[in-house]
Amino acid sequence: MNKGNDLGIIGLGTMGSQLALNAAENGIQVSVYNRDIGLEKGTVDNFIKSLPNNFEINGFTEYHAFIASLNHPKTILLMVPAGTIVDTVIEELLPFLDNGDILIDGGNSFYKDSNRRYRNLKEKGLHFIGCGISGGSEGARHGCSMMPGGSRIGYNITKNIFSKLSSKDKNDHPCMNFIGNEGAGHFVKMIHNGIEYGEMQLIAETYSYLALYMGKEEIASLFKSWCKQGYSSYLLEITIEILTKKDEKGYVLDRISDKASGKGTGQWSVNAGLELGSVVSVMAAALSSRLLSSDSGLRQSKIKILPKADIHQIAGTKILDAFYFARLINHLQGFHLIQQASTDYGWNLNLKEISRIWTNGCIIRSELMEQLAFTETFWNGLLDLEWVKDTLESNLNSVRTLIRRSAELLHPMDAYSSAFNFWLALNKQQLPTNLIQAQRDYFGNHGFKLSDGSDDNLHHYAWN
Repeated sequence: MNKGNDLGIIGLGTMGSQLALNAAENGIQVSVYNRDIGLEKGTVDNFIKSLPNNFEINGFTEYHAFIASLNHPKTILLMVPAGTIVDTVIEELLPFLDNGDILIDGGNSFYKDSNRRYRNLKEKGLHFIGCGISGGSEGARHGCSMMPGGSRIGYNITKNIFSKLSSKDKNDHPCMNFIGNEGAGHFVKMIHNGIEYGEMQLIAETYSYLALYMGKEEIASLFKSWCKQGYSSYLLEITIEILTKKDEKGYVLDRISDKASGKGTGQWSVNAGLELGSVVSVMAAALSSRLLSSDSGLRQSKIKILPKADIHQIAGTKILDAFYFARLINHLQGFHLIQQASTDYGWNLNLKEISRIWTNGCIIRSELMEQLAFTETFWNGLLDLEWVKDTLESNLNSVRTLIRRSAELLHPMDAYSSAFNFWLALNKQQLPTNLIQAQRDYFGNHGFKLSDGSDDNLHHYAWN
């Protein structure tokens, strides 16, 4: 009879240590490992010493003892930085693993790396799960949104562990489920982060526009009223707190550099859109804004611009309508990219279930996500939902007004403009890309298809 532990966690950084506490609190017997060299020396001892008296977690600094402490099949969760370190740790573990053991990568790994690891480990008789985890350290400690993909057999064995570690939706069901084959879990987490990029940029642009004629407290109050009207989200709620945070030096926000950074998942999402032929213009605008914010060379250029127009306020309801319009477009693009990947990679992803997983424990949880998750009918894209189309159509004039006023004030609103132009192009009966096809045929003899659809052949014209 097995007397070992149910779960082994490698990596006692912020996320790994909090997941270990989460697991122990939920009755999962846990072993933890961390290397004991350099700046990490003493990490395991310090973690074990910091445990509450009622927590029983076994700590190790050597693989053989760590592995020996686990039940068979061994379930090991890697919480190490994405990239080559994951491959290094897997190679180090292989001599200690047996057929049927389960390796879970819980970091923000690139989905194509997870595809490769899944295939390689399957050949060795091991189950690999690439699991996207959202919610930060707070979610890791008290319940996160989990997106496991890869080996379904491995998932079925570890399903109870995922269930205990995850947050719960409004019906008390765990915010996790098997996402799909290979790297599907990490792909969906990547797009979660892409949507997150767009959401953060839209909130930042809204704040920056309102700050032209409102103070921080007033903006925070307006955002609070939006939350009370059914438009709340985790990101909007923390923004309210950030805007009002003061100390003896004044508002904390005023002392923070405007040079933004990221960990790469936003760029991966935009690249995936390009590779799969799916438009993610709001994510791209958000990424471009971060890149521009950190480009000291460009930003130091002295460019003379015309004086701004006089400031006059736009009604708060119009700004809210514009904000909701842009958020819907951001979500529409994100889910469409997931659907495109599902089709191209044969993953059979369930968009409605993914939205349910994102209703709690993750960074993009919101009332909008709740509405998407608990709509009665199944949907393959947001435009399947009549209320989404109706809302976009009815809010179009509000976002147009906001963009026009921001232009008059020489104030950048890149994400808003991207959302607005996407919807206009989507509803335009004739796009000017027929001219582009003519240009390509003129200089490169690339050919074009006929607008009447009379055949599917490529045609050429003797332009010169």
